[in-house]
Amino acid sequence: MKAILTSLICLTVLVAIEPDIYAMENCAEPVYSEEKNYTLGVGNALLSNLALFSVNRFIGQTEFSKISMESIHNNLTCPWQWDRSMFLVNQLGHPYQGYAYYAAARANNLNAFESSLVSALGSYTWEVFGERATAAVNDLIVTTVGGISLGEMLHRIYLDTYTENQLLATFISPMDSFNDWVSEKKQRPTHSRIQNATLSFGGGYVQTQHYRNNEKCDRNSYHTGTGSLGIDLNYGDPFVSHASSIFSHFDLQLFLEGGYNWYNLVLISDGALLSASLRPQEHSWTSCGLHLHYDVFSSKLMDFSGNSLTFTMQHERYTSSGCVFKLKAHAGCLLFGSSTFYRFETEPSKDSVERRDYGVGAASKLRMSWDFPRAGTISMQTAGYLMTTLPNMVSGSEGNLVFSRSTLAWKYPLNGTTSVGAANTLSWKKTDRDYLPDQNKRIYNATVFMEYKL
Repeated sequence: MKAILTSLICLTVLVAIEPDIYAMENCAEPVYSEEKNYTLGVGNALLSNLALFSVNRFIGQTEFSKISMESIHNNLTCPWQWDRSMFLVNQLGHPYQGYAYYAAARANNLNAFESSLVSALGSYTWEVFGERATAAVNDLIVTTVGGISLGEMLHRIYLDTYTENQLLATFISPMDSFNDWVSEKKQRPTHSRIQNATLSFGGGYVQTQHYRNNEKCDRNSYHTGTGSLGIDLNYGDPFVSHASSIFSHFDLQLFLEGGYNWYNLVLISDGALLSASLRPQEHSWTSCGLHLHYDVFSSKLMDFSGNSLTFTMQHERYTSSGCVFKLKAHAGCLLFGSSTFYRFETEPSKDSVERRDYGVGAASKLRMSWDFPRAGTISMQTAGYLMTTLPNMVSGSEGNLVFSRSTLAWKYPLNGTTSVGAANTLSWKKTDRDYLPDQNKRIYNATVFMEYKL
């Protein structure tokens, strides 16, 4: 994707100057960056736009990068549109591009609000000056809001890892590492903020089902074997007296799956904007707060993404028998959602062009686990969204959409770092549109996996 190329450029530069990085690390008294630097924060964010534009224009030679004074004038004066670019470009590439803007500001000690403005500025300048196509409202929204979520998380993970593994930290957040090199100062590191991080590998079986007005579509209903990779990270303590800054605790999950004629990508994240711990009871802790989410679900059969704001409660209890129960529940509003549809799905010969719809609605998520001393860990996780399509955006998409994904899993520890387990997942998407056939899609997934603590 085009936004990821920016990170590759930064990573290439960092490899070239690797001796300088390690020389800085080996100094007895490293020089830390403590003061805000608005010039570098904004400058490096806009520099990432220039780097990405150069790759698109001179290496990729893409049509959309052939800008002109006319295209810039149109973007400055004409109404913005709602575009229909590829789902992953819009819903993952643009938020990652927003991460670059946000991290450039955070790496130069700008606070979260200031960094959010830099992210919005970077997105606006890209839409106006970086592409020939008419500027897109949805790109500005997801780049800014998604960039805040990904940017704050990756920035914090970078600060917690770079003293232990510079190469890994650079891969996690190339923009943070690039800014450290440009400023010739290190950001002050954090230690032990990551509470838990696991990497899992697995294999399994997927079955898909697709119904249109209760009639089965054989072309999209099939089964296949799969291989998968998963990352699950928990950052910060949600039960401190109060959160001193945004995302002082957050969860981040990434799941990748592939098979014959099959792919599946899941990104689930939530970070605390405000949080306060209630008075602890004996062997029991509870906290409540306001959380910001950015979630992406994209597969061969269905997709959905959403920016959400929820009220969140977390609870943890230890029993006398050694069992541990954990619960995290979210309920709130879907600020901006997106999904793919085809205008004439029942008659592909008329028009099979992929289109996009956008909307608002409600969001809820639940995550529970029971950890038994001898029987392993049983966990359940579900996410559900109800989206009403915003009117007058994309012709033919008016109506409602429901999307949910639920997983039931069990794992058993082999030793202190390795576990084995099995999981069963159901993904479901149903659309009820005013002018199109109802669509009902399901994905059943059974997986066995091996998990490693990082």
